[in-house]
Amino acid sequence: MKLKILKQNLKQGLDKIKKVASKSSSLPVLDSVLLTTKKNHLELAATDLELGIKYEVLAKIKDQGKVAIPAKAFSNLINSLPEEEIQLKQKKQDLKIKCGNYESQLKGLDPKEFPIIPELEDEFAEIKSSVLMEGLSQVEDIASPSKVRPEISGVYICFNKKEIKMVATDSFRLGEKTVSLSDTTLDSTRCLILPSKTARELMNIFKDQQRELKVFISENQIMFKTESPEKTQPEFQITSKLVEGDYPDYEKIIPDDHQTRLKLPREKFLNQIKAASLFGGKVNEVKCKTSDKGLEISSEDPNLGKNKSVVSAEVEGEDSEASFNWRFVRDGLSNINTDQVIFEMNGGEGAATLRPDGDESYLYVIMPIKST
Repeated sequence: MKLKILKQNLKQGLDKIKKVASKSSSLPVLDSVLLTTKKNHLELAATDLELGIKYEVLAKIKDQGKVAIPAKAFSNLINSLPEEEIQLKQKKQDLKIKCGNYESQLKGLDPKEFPIIPELEDEFAEIKSSVLMEGLSQVEDIASPSKVRPEISGVYICFNKKEIKMVATDSFRLGEKTVSLSDTTLDSTRCLILPSKTARELMNIFKDQQRELKVFISENQIMFKTESPEKTQPEFQITSKLVEGDYPDYEKIIPDDHQTRLKLPREKFLNQIKAASLFGGKVNEVKCKTSDKGLEISSEDPNLGKNKSVVSAEVEGEDSEASFNWRFVRDGLSNINTDQVIFEMNGGEGAATLRPDGDESYLYVIMPIKST
């Protein structure tokens, strides 16, 4: 292998894939990034056996080759180099790096030991990356990292003919986002559980990009792939195992009705929840109670003091009172972008819901803290 590549292009690729490389005492090659030349491109690959990413970028290739290099050391070294063209030259299993007056050599591992990242063949759909990111960004952080209940450790995704529904829960709260496929119609419906790590990596890669994503699905794996005819943009391939098991029948916990409905200014509601959180105590408890003026929010910590405030609101229905984990309320409000929010309460025993005013595509359900 012998090639030249812009530092910016190489750094961008390493930043996108290096988090996937994992420390493994039994399989040290998993801590590596695999560099492979392909005509006039350099492919960077990393895997933890559950998730694999390939990133392909333009380079001036003189000699073809393949080498596996420690990901962290390679990334740190590239970050320290000046903003100039970098020369990479393979020397057996090692890699020589030259940039300006800098010259280094990193010891590598046998590239034949690097695990094969699967490539799926049956294309299921082609969607815009922005559509997928819109949904994942509003639900991914809700999923529980539970080993006892692995089925709720990921994002439940249902591809329907004209929409994609994404759901995540940790048993105490739930987020559901529906995004429309305005210019695409899918031939069939497929539902799966995407691991949270895969969702985070997708957001890391595509958060600032508008790309067409080809989606491939098998019985226990999913693959996302970009492909531009001109090959002027970096190309990605992300292959992930799916979470096994059946997702809970989450629709059963979504309230059919409500005791009280409030329309509140989102920013003021959020700020007063944050203020109340300072007195939330060990269980992060804040109390929400309707009044003639709107929503009264209070909290008390025996060792610190107490706090009370009122958010002006339009109130419909009966009076209602419930305690919530302030973090859950904050997260739900942070995932909403509208100026006004709808907050529906069902007393101290029933689930409450948050949704954007005038937007039915997002729903956030919070279970109250029940009094003992």
